Amino acid sequence: MHRFIGSIAFTGAPRAAFAVIEDPEDTTRRLFLFAKGNLAAPPQGLAFRVEQTIVADSIVASRVAWETEPVSITANQALAAEAAGTEHQSAQAEAEEFLRDILTDGPVPAKDVQEAARASLITNATLRRAKAKLDIEVTREGFGPGSKVLWHHRCSSTPIDAHTFNVNTYGENEHLCSDGLDIPECLRRNQ
Repeated sequence: MHRFIGSIAFTGAPRAAFAVIEDPEDTTRRLFLFAKGNLAAPPQGLAFRVEQTIVADSIVASRVAWETEPVSITANQALAAEAAGTEHQSAQAEAEEFLRDILTDGPVPAKDVQEAARASLITNATLRRAKAKLDIEVTREGFGPGSKVLWHHRCSSTPIDAHTFNVNTYGENEHLCSDGLDIPECLRRNQ
């Protein structure tokens, strides 16, 4: 009851309250569930999806598509599953941020990354999921007893400079190209 806008005030006064909750197993599905009532036995919940449709004159609109079968999950069960999923997502987001931070300056031995993750209370499974999601590159340096396995966070794209070096942004007839102005050499257009 406290999940309604963070207060019991909105559910304390009415005789019945329903909640719309994202299905923990399917993010495109919503559950319309009985949350509170003091007049009758709790009814079964319903499920629906919001879908796009074309209406008159090629206008795109949204509509609710109700499923024919009722759902057996309760509001408390759905909220508990949602909270568990949020906790899992938070742990993975934390692990992803950890990997970005530790691999910022270049390749790091896998052993060091794993030890630092354990020290940060990140489980091996969460670290593996974050590593896969970030597409961390694993390479071996050398062979034999002195070899190392390195983790490296490669960029998804090649960095692009915002401005070509040693060229100004104005054409040769623009006012900044005038020889009368004190323009640093690095900003002057190459002739």
